[in-house]
Amino acid sequence: MILPLGGERTGAENSVLPARSEAKGALMGSKNKSTARSHGGKHWVQLPEWVLRTEAWRHLSVGARALYIELKRRYKGKNNGAITLSHREAAHLLGLHRNSVGKLYRELQDKGFIRMMEAAYLGPSGIGKTARWALDEYSTDTDYKPPLRRFKEWYPEQNPPNSKKDAPSQTG
Repeated sequence: MILPLGGERTGAENSVLPARSEAKGALMGSKNKSTARSHGGKHWVQLPEWVLRTEAWRHLSVGARALYIELKRRYKGKNNGAITLSHREAAHLLGLHRNSVGKLYRELQDKGFIRMMEAAYLGPSGIGKTARWALDEYSTDTDYKPPLRRFKEWYPEQNPPNSKKDAPSQTG
């Protein structure tokens, strides 16, 4: 846009562009940033580089990685150990059948990324209660234990046992 020599805008430019205070408000969001954060403001999922460089992360399936991200979306900074995500909801979010989500949870547990703090159960009123999870990357907020980070020590087996090769010979 070319402005006149004096730098003033004519009425035509002002009708297309928002006023300076409107543009600033649109870019800055809420005036009270602390209110925006505490009442559902922007939230992001952080995947630190040191986690992504572990052998455990490299050997995770794509589905398990997606499930881990969904679990981390529910971590709000003070609820580790009380994170809930049912199999049915996880299946809906990941576009899978609910029966296939259990395998992904087991994979994340086996490789040390998550641990179950409280198992799922049928409540006294007959309504099911979903399991509560903790991310091993962070300290738990329910029992204040330090982060375990078991995934850092996970390594694949060098020579997994093969039933055909390692079985003793029947001829003698």
